[in-house]
Amino acid sequence: MPSHPAGSRRHYQTDGRERVLLVLALGLGFLTADLCLAMWYGVPALGVTLLVLLWEGTLLWYAREGTGLPEKAKRGAGLGLTVAVVLLGLCFSLCVSWLWLLNALALLALLVLQMFQLFGPARRAWSSPLMLAERGFLLLDGLFGQLGAPFQLLLSRKRERGRRRLCILLGLCCVIPLLMLVAPLLASADALFDRLTAETLRFLYEHFGSLLGRLVLGLFLAPFLFSLLYFLRRGEARATGAGQAGTFVVDPALPVTVLLPLDLLYVLFAAVQSAALFRGSAYLEAAGISYAEYARSGFFQLVWVSCINLAVVVAAVHFCRREGKLWLVVWALSTGMVALSCLMLVSAAWRMTLYVSTYGLSVKRLLTYWGMALLAVFFGAALLKIWRRDFGFFRVLLAAGVSGWLLLNLLRVDAVVAEYNVEAYLTGNISALDVAYLAGLSDEALPSLARLPADMSVYEYEEGNTVGRLLEERRVHAARMAGSWRTWNLASWRAARSG
Repeated sequence: MPSHPAGSRRHYQTDGRERVLLVLALGLGFLTADLCLAMWYGVPALGVTLLVLLWEGTLLWYAREGTGLPEKAKRGAGLGLTVAVVLLGLCFSLCVSWLWLLNALALLALLVLQMFQLFGPARRAWSSPLMLAERGFLLLDGLFGQLGAPFQLLLSRKRERGRRRLCILLGLCCVIPLLMLVAPLLASADALFDRLTAETLRFLYEHFGSLLGRLVLGLFLAPFLFSLLYFLRRGEARATGAGQAGTFVVDPALPVTVLLPLDLLYVLFAAVQSAALFRGSAYLEAAGISYAEYARSGFFQLVWVSCINLAVVVAAVHFCRREGKLWLVVWALSTGMVALSCLMLVSAAWRMTLYVSTYGLSVKRLLTYWGMALLAVFFGAALLKIWRRDFGFFRVLLAAGVSGWLLLNLLRVDAVVAEYNVEAYLTGNISALDVAYLAGLSDEALPSLARLPADMSVYEYEEGNTVGRLLEERRVHAARMAGSWRTWNLASWRAARSG
């Protein structure tokens, strides 16, 4: 595990105003998040007015410093737009109108026109038709082009201890929504784990779910608002060092804060699963859970959790500074998460196999097998990325993803599903066959359906609609498809001759 120095980073000019702006951007982000979530319960009113006034005050205080007001012609139009923005913001709290949604869209458009009329690098006059396109591109540049500025300000090396505390705080802001997403998935994937954690999860969601949602959304919006205001003040002055191949890195305290609670949750989940698997059906029945129900549920949720874990591990090791003792902790936690995720994949595959052996194969279940195999490859690449910083994970991701997708197409999924189910039914491995489902598959399934008795009903409560009649109709259609060079394909050609 060699240590690698961080690459050169872009440098943004900052002063005391940016430090104050950071607090104001957080306030704007929290207020915006609160209003967005409050719209589910009613029409926003006074909150919009307060948000507009806070935004205008922040804009005029921050962006005017260093740029000043524009020339007289631009200033007149800009001040007129400012008056319109304030008045439209007041309309939300002074009167209730069914036009509130259109007013919100108009307010956003006026805000964009106003701020670039007064500040920023806009060149075209407000009366030019091309002005709208220019303002739109500038808005995107402002929201996304300077996102490194707030993080540079937060993670300044001048105060190492304060920076580490801040990384821990940011890590908590990241891991809390992840836990809120992963914990219900694990609970729905394992009935015994759900019994053990249901009351705790219910209490947390009832008392803290709404507040945490607002905090997370506010923290997400704040960097974009900071970036936009920074862009308005600094104009076209770009960050120095942009031509250098820089790499954004974070203190290891941040990924440790994210990985540690997730690993602990997965260890608890693995312990619960081990108890169920090794103690058998008697243990589950004592908890009021059927062993058959336990075995045939949870595979889809475990696959989704594995996808989330893969993204977390790759982000943690890619952006983490590989220095000091804390990096060893990140390395151990990341390796542990890969191992625990692989155990989840094994558990998901085991449950899926039990389910398929009883109820048969479907396209969705076969795609789950394919996804689990691909995830196993990705986790292997992630493990190499943990051990070797210079390993090209995304090259493997792209190559394996494209290869896996091509393999899935060449696999002839419908043919595999139909052949498995028909063979399992004819040999007595499954007691019932969903002929209606197989009949809805593509022409690739017809050769396998031809192995069934011709007088077998397709639909259980519909007489006369037999497999033989279905095959005749589908063969006619397949022959028509294979009869023209424009619509010919191998599956239709084989289906037309399957009789």
